[in-house]
Amino acid sequence: DDVAPQGSIREVCFSLQRKRGGDAEDLQTYTSNVVITSKYTPLNFFPKNLWEQLHKAANAYFLLISIIMFLGNHTKLYHGTINFVSTFATLAIMMSFSAVIAALDDRQRHRADAVTNSQKARRVVAGNHGPIVEQVEWQEVCVGDILIVKGEEDFPADLVPLACSGDEGGCYVSTANLDGETNLKIKYAAASTQSKLCGQVSDAESDTSADGQHAAEQDPMPLLDRTVAGLGTLGGAVRAEAPQKSIHNFTGTIRVGLRVDGAEAAGSGEQPAGEDESALGPQQLLLRGTQLRNTAWCLGAVVYTGHETRMAMNSRKAPSKCANIERTINKIMVVVVGAQAFMALACDIGHNVTLPRFAKYWYLFPAGHEERLLLPTWIASWFTFFVLFSNLMPISLYATMEVCNFAQAYFIQSDLEMYDEEEDCPAKSRSTNLGHELGQVSYIFSDKTGTLTQNIMELKQVSIAGEIFGKVGGAPGFQAALEIQEALRSGGARAA
Repeated sequence: DDVAPQGSIREVCFSLQRKRGGDAEDLQTYTSNVVITSKYTPLNFFPKNLWEQLHKAANAYFLLISIIMFLGNHTKLYHGTINFVSTFATLAIMMSFSAVIAALDDRQRHRADAVTNSQKARRVVAGNHGPIVEQVEWQEVCVGDILIVKGEEDFPADLVPLACSGDEGGCYVSTANLDGETNLKIKYAAASTQSKLCGQVSDAESDTSADGQHAAEQDPMPLLDRTVAGLGTLGGAVRAEAPQKSIHNFTGTIRVGLRVDGAEAAGSGEQPAGEDESALGPQQLLLRGTQLRNTAWCLGAVVYTGHETRMAMNSRKAPSKCANIERTINKIMVVVVGAQAFMALACDIGHNVTLPRFAKYWYLFPAGHEERLLLPTWIASWFTFFVLFSNLMPISLYATMEVCNFAQAYFIQSDLEMYDEEEDCPAKSRSTNLGHELGQVSYIFSDKTGTLTQNIMELKQVSIAGEIFGKVGGAPGFQAALEIQEALRSGGARAA
């Protein structure tokens, strides 16, 4: 089998002769490369959102009041004086409005997931006349695929590099999306695969140009084409550790030169002639979420996909965030409910003390003062007064907050002063209920200035043959290019 069952160690064959259709059952052992960061699906939206909203003290309180009102209207537990529909219908409208806001927030996450999962990747597959490169979406990438990633592109999955265009099989990677570090990390392909795929630079490719650089370095595409063609006769397997969270640790081995036909595939215990085995470490793992930089191309085998990648395992599901103002309101509501219960108790005591005195008035008790209730009189009257005082709690409180939060998020996203023209990127409010938290920020602690600044270095001034060109300040970029060209032309004229 090309793919071993998942366990403490996984073994993945990266030969192009792997039959994708026939190995569909084996590939299901591993997760797909689809990454989902949204909170809801069409199936779980209603129960999950309802559960989250009932964690808000106001919603839970009015639901409880509605149930008590319903019992008073349709049972003999106590005298119900307010129709439960008036409170329950209003609560349903308020919770429906909050659910719509939550759905709009989560739709942005679904759109972001769709954009990420539909990005294009280059996969090397076997063709009729040798290996060919096809474009696939990230969500179609599987464990064991061989991908080509070019400069300034993100890695669609966790890869083990097989060959790179850099010196000695090296490539530079930006991990800013993972750990926030702006300095580039260098990664290396295994020496065995780098030598077998790229080999020694041919005489034609080793010719140096006038500036002393190799032609292969100036135009790496012929070398890439030759590397892709070499995959047709190369077989191998990566033995890697089980998925884990650490982005700094990785152990495994890579075997190259395996025969990929019949029983002598990656799973056999024989050592075919010409097979090389090399150890793999953290420098031989390219993580999803990182970007290839200062390197023309890199060719790698996929070992982890989807939620088994380091990036996904270190990310958390979208939590149900609660703002400080909501926590404060929940605490205030406890005080209000306590005051409501105390007022109901005082009225209950007064009612039961004065009941014998007023029971003789026929216009107060036309049917007599004897009440046939299931609960004792003092408990039933407490519920009656508790329901009467329920208007102390404003039922539209959370709905008003949702409207304010939604409007504030709209103004944040429409603020021209927070629009980046260079990146064509406006401000984004991913959670509408946290916008007012910005007004409560007093201090920002940063371990380095690079977190708050752009770290952009521009050439402003140079000194050539003792003459200074350019000046500091002014327009962005180097402004003395024309001046240097004019100086070169005038110098050439004087020499002539």
